[in-house]
Amino acid sequence: MRYQGHLPDFTCTEVTVRKEDRSGNGANWRTLDTLEESFSFASSGRVSKTLVKKNGRPTTGNKPGGLIENALLSGAIVPRGLFGAKAQPKFDWDHWETRSGHRIAVFAYQAVGENYPDGKTRYELKVTGRIVFDDTAGALVRTESSSVGPPGYPFGEVRVETYYAPVSISDRELILPTKAVMTTVRGKRRYQSEIQFSGYRKYQADTTIRFDDGR
Repeated sequence: MRYQGHLPDFTCTEVTVRKEDRSGNGANWRTLDTLEESFSFASSGRVSKTLVKKNGRPTTGNKPGGLIENALLSGAIVPRGLFGAKAQPKFDWDHWETRSGHRIAVFAYQAVGENYPDGKTRYELKVTGRIVFDDTAGALVRTESSSVGPPGYPFGEVRVETYYAPVSISDRELILPTKAVMTTVRGKRRYQSEIQFSGYRKYQADTTIRFDDGR
């Protein structure tokens, strides 16, 4: 949370592979498309995305149709679904792990989410998940969340895993998302988006980038 209000303006490339399983059992995935988007983050917290390529072909920048996820990075710095004013989070200790000689702390949490699928009807969501933190390095490793709505909510369970790693922007090391996997159930179909974040750089500046294994 110390990043809030203190991050530089930066851009990155977001590549999303979208898949569908019509059987709904998670065993028969087929790729729908691959989207490459340019993502911009302002130090004020405002974000924007522009579609650059679809299935490897340049586009005019318009959004494609279909199931489009919200920009993960817009809430990845200080996740509103976890630390927002309406989230009402409750944290519980889970367990310690050891990975590559590092002591890893795992916390469980419960929170309150909300969504407006039609733009006006509010649904309150039950959110549960885990936070995986590298206590040796002092850095976030991964967040996991599962959102379930009340009766009448048009979506089934939505699961999101976001992986973090050190990234260098203008000689400043930051912990930012490098990968995310989102799975959504709608009706009898299951949708999955595999998202990669790369090419982090400051606006109009020469930058270097380094990704460590966020797992």
